[in-house]
Amino acid sequence: MKKSNRLVLGVGMLVVLVALVAWAQEPKDAPQPKTPANETTTKKKFYRQLPQYYKQAADLKQNQVDQIYAIQYEYFQKMAPLEERIDALKMERDAKVQAVLTADQLLRVNAAIAEAKRELEIFGKLTRAQREAIKRAEKEAAEKARQDALRKVLQESEGGTNKTKP
Repeated sequence: MKKSNRLVLGVGMLVVLVALVAWAQEPKDAPQPKTPANETTTKKKFYRQLPQYYKQAADLKQNQVDQIYAIQYEYFQKMAPLEERIDALKMERDAKVQAVLTADQLLRVNAAIAEAKRELEIFGKLTRAQREAIKRAEKEAAEKARQDALRKVLQESEGGTNKTKP
């Protein structure tokens, strides 16, 4: 076995051992902190949702589910103010970027954004089959445009070579 593989295996075993010791020392009947679904000091709401595949694959007990929700809520409370600060910084940044533009440029940018939002709203209301049909049609149109461009280039090159021949 390579040295690096042994090192990774050793570190992995150490992590599992520490986790088992921590789990074993945890009081079993300790009351779990409440995680209200809507109680926050921020604008965002906390939603109780297990990470994907946890419930089915890990066969979790209810106390484990409650512990996971409690951990998620604890970190939600820590992260929500930071996310709000990031949102505020993004808005400040965008305002400064827009201040660089002329009035005409800003109007064109805002018009392009509004058009993209309208298209996104329309696209979001379509069924999956309709969206796929649109994508296929766009692909076909792009392929046809490419083929037309190639034909035109070939015709021009053939026409140019014919003119030089006697």
